[in-house]
Amino acid sequence: MADWATAPLHRAHEAVHEIDRVLHLSRRGITQIAHSVPLVEALLEVERVRGTAVDPAERQRQIDAARREAEFAQREVEHGYPVLHAHATVALWTTLEVGIEDLVLAHLEHEPKHLAKPALGAIRIPVAEYEQLDRLERLRLLLNEFSRSSKAEFKQGVTRFEIVLALIDLSGGIDEDTRRRLFEHQQVRNVIGTQRFLRTMHRTIRLTRPSRRPAPPAADGQR
Repeated sequence: MADWATAPLHRAHEAVHEIDRVLHLSRRGITQIAHSVPLVEALLEVERVRGTAVDPAERQRQIDAARREAEFAQREVEHGYPVLHAHATVALWTTLEVGIEDLVLAHLEHEPKHLAKPALGAIRIPVAEYEQLDRLERLRLLLNEFSRSSKAEFKQGVTRFEIVLALIDLSGGIDEDTRRRLFEHQQVRNVIGTQRFLRTMHRTIRLTRPSRRPAPPAADGQR
């Protein structure tokens, strides 16, 4: 198989490997932070014994900060690293999306025969916008418009990828276990995205909501 055809797969595989490594290292780091308060206190005590000028207030501030971090880290450990796994879940799904898009673009670029597909021929793109782009950007715009018009981006699980992969004749049968796992992964990713959106909205509302100040007391003649 040509290098251009396998390069997107290699990049996606490497990205998944990096996510796994970051997840592993982060879990180790969080576990260590959960037990770091005695170490911080010991280091500050060493500085005091050595005669290093340490402001008591600053010393206490550092200890308090270490305790807050340790408390958060301990909650992560006790609950199975939910925040960390949420980030990894989103990252893995994004890697899958990008990997498949890159794979389809590589085939469209190196095998122009796929551009003759009726599904792509029906796409309408403004000429002015199209002419301002280089070849790869044109193909990406074409693919994005196809995904939008075919509603592939709204499909569930592996179906959204099968629609796009059919453009390069790579859509095929997938065993039910893999299909189910991809569907579940997408649903979890969607829940995480919705929760983050709602938290952002709540923070925005709190920040933009005008403060309610008590009304000034009415004058005697206005009571």
